[in-house]
Amino acid sequence: MIRARWIQPPTDLPEVAKTYWKAHAQRLFAAERLSANNVEQFRQLCTWVAIARQAADEIARDGVTVALGGAAGAPESGGNKSNAAPRKSNPAVGILLSAQREAERLMGEFGLDDTEL
Repeated sequence: MIRARWIQPPTDLPEVAKTYWKAHAQRLFAAERLSANNVEQFRQLCTWVAIARQAADEIARDGVTVALGGAAGAPESGGNKSNAAPRKSNPAVGILLSAQREAERLMGEFGLDDTEL
């Protein structure tokens, strides 16, 4: 079987997206779920996976809440409310949820499940 040129990951994808592409593209192509007609949707899926990973990494690094005013990594005061820096929800949480939702929608189009996210 001749391998189509478009089956290769686009060079401008982030590394995480390329890794996801390499892990799934050939298998999806062989199962006739990935073709030149839907490769752009697959590219979007890979991009959403990369965005979700980046947001998850940020949450792991900075926590679910961050210091108000963007001072990432500001120490918490160990429960002393009077000295605690004001905190807000980490914006990466919303980004993660949105990226997961979009990725899961696209995964369904390719017959993938969320364990492959």
